Amino acid sequence: MEKKSITTSFGKIVYLDWNCKGKLGPVICIHGINRNKRDFDYLARTLAESNFRVIAIDVPGRGESEYMQPDLYTYENYRKILLEFINRLAPQKCILVGTSMGGIVSMMLASTIPQKIEALVINDIGPYTDFSAMVVLSKYLCMYPTFSSLDEAEKFLRVMLKPLGLLKEEHWQHVLHHSFRNTKEGKYVLDFDPEIFRNHKEKITGSRDLWEIWHNINQNIPILALRGELSRMLSKETFTKMAQSRQKISCLEYAGIGHAPSLMDHKQLEDIKSWLLANSSEKQKQN
Repeated sequence: MEKKSITTSFGKIVYLDWNCKGKLGPVICIHGINRNKRDFDYLARTLAESNFRVIAIDVPGRGESEYMQPDLYTYENYRKILLEFINRLAPQKCILVGTSMGGIVSMMLASTIPQKIEALVINDIGPYTDFSAMVVLSKYLCMYPTFSSLDEAEKFLRVMLKPLGLLKEEHWQHVLHHSFRNTKEGKYVLDFDPEIFRNHKEKITGSRDLWEIWHNINQNIPILALRGELSRMLSKETFTKMAQSRQKISCLEYAGIGHAPSLMDHKQLEDIKSWLLANSSEKQKQN
């Protein structure tokens, strides 16, 4: 795994490149709205062992990537950023894995550049989302809480990310280690630009209807859709409609999990790996 960066028209993007000489992929992983590239460490390791090249990025405003002007934090700009990124790092085709926000951006990309997309994995998001489930969380994140100690930060994180259904302490410690940054005053804050939430709360907490985009995705692009059984972001009704709307779609639901499956659990990792191996380009497999 190597940490790399490129400069785009929206600023510097930092990403992790796993198995850069892998014959399959590349698999480009896009995180949730307040998360970062390290959410995909377990998935990246698993796929790299099966000869996939995996690239996990920090979308601008998160992790180590450059922050942007507040009015630039829009889904359309995220699409443009990823399009520029893909054109430079994956000149042929790529596989997209997107959690929540990353899934929305992945759908937008697949709808506009089908010739570049080999397959999609969409984690706990769909063409219709009622973001009212995020109202309480978004209000708190708008305040951008500061924590005096790592213990204090950990207590907050365990409540905020309880829906992930993390069972292993190893996974909790991984998420904790990669969710905060230190301030000059020695405090701990979440590792994203607070302006993302402060300036766009109404866009984050309103409903989002992307059925037109969904139906525009080429039917030849295989899709793996994941859902947490207890998710309030991706309803059972929408999940069922997604399954009925396409032939090349596989839908998996994980019991006892909310928004969103962590992609750290062994079964989740094996499910994704098996599906990607079955749906990767035969031409690539033969190289």
